[in-house]
Amino acid sequence: MSPETLATAATATRLKKADVCAELGISQRTLDNLVLRNEFPPGVRIGKWSYWSSKAIDNFRERAFRMQESWTPVQATVQTQRAGRR
Repeated sequence: MSPETLATAATATRLKKADVCAELGISQRTLDNLVLRNEFPPGVRIGKWSYWSSKAIDNFRERAFRMQESWTPVQATVQTQRAGRR
């Protein structure tokens, strides 16, 4: 691979804040809050921009859906079933 190809491949997985927000469907303020609550990794500051890797976004999504995917329904109790009939 040429140096230009390697540079392009290395930067292709780096996203600016606006790109991360667009990818996740959230506002920049929400991203800031997720970082402050330690629910999303902070960006890597290079110059005046912060960058995130696409792997960080994938990890966030996997963690967010892990609980949902392992969910099993709770069996309804007799009391719950009676309350639903009213």
